[in-house]
Amino acid sequence: MNSLILIPRGLFSVIRPFLLRNLLLAATFLFIIPRSYAANRYWIATATAAWSNPLNWSAASGGAGGAGAPGAADRAFFDNGGTGNCTIDVPVFVSRLDLDPAYTGTISQGANSLTISGTVNFGGGIFAGGSADITFMGNFTNSGTVFTSTSGILEFENNVNLSGGTFAHHNGTVRFNSITGSIPLSGNSPAFYNLELVGNANSYNFNSTGNIIVSHSLNISGNLFCRINTAIFDVTGDINISNTATGGVGSAQINLDGSGNQTLASTVGAGMGTLPYISIQKTSGTLILSGIISVGRDWTFVSGLVDAVSNSSTVVLGLNSPDITSNGMSFYHVIVASGTVSLLDDLTVSGDLTLSGGTFRPGTNTINLAGNWNNSGGIFTEATSTVNLHGAGLQTITSVAGEDFYNLTLNNSGPGIRLMDAFLVKNTFNMNQGNIDLNGKTITLGTSGANRGTLIHSNGGMINTGFFTRWFNSSTIADGSVSGLFPTGTITDYQPFYVSAPVTKPTSGGTITLSYVNASGNTVVSIPDAAFTVSIRKNLNWSVTTGNGLAGGSYNLDVQGTGFGQIGNLNDLRLTLAAGVVGLAGTNAGTAANPQINRTGLSLANLNNTFFVASVNPVSSTLPVSLISFMATALNSRVRLDWVTSSEVNNDHFTIQRSVNAKDWEEILRVKAAINSNTDSYYTGYDESPLSGTAYYRLKQTDMDGQETFSEIRKTGMQESQDIKIYPNPATDYIHVSVPGSAKLWIELFSINGQKINVPVLYQGESASMSVSVIPPGVYLIQIRRGRSIETRKLLIRK
Repeated sequence: MNSLILIPRGLFSVIRPFLLRNLLLAATFLFIIPRSYAANRYWIATATAAWSNPLNWSAASGGAGGAGAPGAADRAFFDNGGTGNCTIDVPVFVSRLDLDPAYTGTISQGANSLTISGTVNFGGGIFAGGSADITFMGNFTNSGTVFTSTSGILEFENNVNLSGGTFAHHNGTVRFNSITGSIPLSGNSPAFYNLELVGNANSYNFNSTGNIIVSHSLNISGNLFCRINTAIFDVTGDINISNTATGGVGSAQINLDGSGNQTLASTVGAGMGTLPYISIQKTSGTLILSGIISVGRDWTFVSGLVDAVSNSSTVVLGLNSPDITSNGMSFYHVIVASGTVSLLDDLTVSGDLTLSGGTFRPGTNTINLAGNWNNSGGIFTEATSTVNLHGAGLQTITSVAGEDFYNLTLNNSGPGIRLMDAFLVKNTFNMNQGNIDLNGKTITLGTSGANRGTLIHSNGGMINTGFFTRWFNSSTIADGSVSGLFPTGTITDYQPFYVSAPVTKPTSGGTITLSYVNASGNTVVSIPDAAFTVSIRKNLNWSVTTGNGLAGGSYNLDVQGTGFGQIGNLNDLRLTLAAGVVGLAGTNAGTAANPQINRTGLSLANLNNTFFVASVNPVSSTLPVSLISFMATALNSRVRLDWVTSSEVNNDHFTIQRSVNAKDWEEILRVKAAINSNTDSYYTGYDESPLSGTAYYRLKQTDMDGQETFSEIRKTGMQESQDIKIYPNPATDYIHVSVPGSAKLWIELFSINGQKINVPVLYQGESASMSVSVIPPGVYLIQIRRGRSIETRKLLIRK
């Protein structure tokens, strides 16, 4: 029946534009609805059936079949209108998926992918994941489904609520991959096999009940920051970091608590993929660190074994002022990059410790460091901490602005410590083992007369040119007291210098600075010293300066050590200036091999001078031949023998001796000496009929009065040791030496004439690197020492 609606003319004129607009919209809707209508599809099968069969789907719950399988814009529902099992036999893409609590069947994924662009509600039945990927782009809620994930990748792109049902990982990967915003995981905590968090500038808020377990691997990926918040993760497998963004961090805690071997690995640079709180609490197995691992919260070691060395790992600390609890484990390299990093117990670093930014606060704890100390831009607030340098290779101390240590202990069992910058020790400086190469820099002990610091010396010396400054107060200092010790010397000879004030103390405190120069050779002099005349002195010397208010006092000096030359009578020795004396000659002590040379009664003005070891008897105590080097080098069909002396007094001749076993010696060559010389002298001889295989050589030096001294033994042969690797050869910038074995390694460079060339060497275990970038091109000799074994090789330098 048709009806006619009459509209008054005036009213029509008012509503006509509205009607026309809506008529146009209605017409447009009629054209597009067949292509985009979001239909509801209900599963109605009562037995196991296929998803793709259109007869299994209805437009209404429990309605007639034949509506067709849901498409990309449709919503799929499983309820009590069809409780049969569903087999997904085709790739599925729908806008929504609901499993009603009344549904009791099983949905089996099989090998086909499943993508839901909108909401997913699982309230009943069973979902049996297969092997293909599953993507849930909208909110996901499981309130009652027995859910087994795919063995492929299950990707969540929005909120996840596990308020009921169960979750089984199926040894697959669960990936959280949000484009924007924050994705929380709430409800019951699942156990994941592989869990991947993709950094897309998101915060992942895991507000679930209990700890989240990751049994195989936790992967942090993506190229924008990844912030992990609130949850506690128990990772019994590996952690892999490939996220290339800085920032992130979050407030979650990650426990590495597996019972087997685990790996914490990163393939990105410093500051990328930064982790939140880390706690290591393993019951067995080893945690292996690999790559550059950045941590922005606390690092806590509770138990287990940690291997940070095998893969040369680096741990970067910073951002949110982390506290470090690590006593019982060792790091390899550690970088303090930002924020305030605080130690709550001792820190052990088997590689390098670098302060590139932020503040490092050790508190009262000990830093055990086997590698280099490098402060390139951070702040070290030493408090009352101890830094223990205990490496087996050469260690360096670098701090552009100078470093302040509270307590510093040297325990280096290898080549020692090299200063790249000055440093200060405020409290205790313990030289327990190893030399310290001053390298032209200054060590200061103490901060004032009231806080002069304490030196404890057991072994090692300060070698090469540089300065040691000590604070003194207005107290007496006993002769030979460590309170006045300046432990100087060379690699081979310890030659300490003591300052004392046993009777008349300084009237006010201040500093004494000493610089030692190991100058070669002797100088003939004529210096009156009471009833004696000093006739020869060594060129090595100690320069003393005072400052910072030190005043008054009467001082004694005491020089001791080895390597001063031939000494027939201790009373022949004197401590002099270059061309005069100050104070009085004291009573010498010690032995001829290790004399103690005393000078007494020096005023403060007298103390500011340069002092030399000298002799009043050039016949008995000649301070004679100073042998710089002795080398034996296999050259084709003969062995070349080179040696260099820095000075000679009453030297008659040299004898080359050869042995097959380093015990029984035969004379093969005799060379006339220079007798007396104050300059370097170069000698060369040849073994024209060398032994086959390995041979040993030594140099015997004979004085005019028949006294003899012997050099170190040199080993060579017509075949070189195959286990020594020298590369590259020819060299341009660097030469690398590799020698297997645990014996101490030492290498030196010489000219073809046997003159030693001082070049920087970096030692690392069984290998060493020598810089030759400033050495002119030519043929050189490199001498390699392993324990008592010495071998010499040719080296060609090209530019």
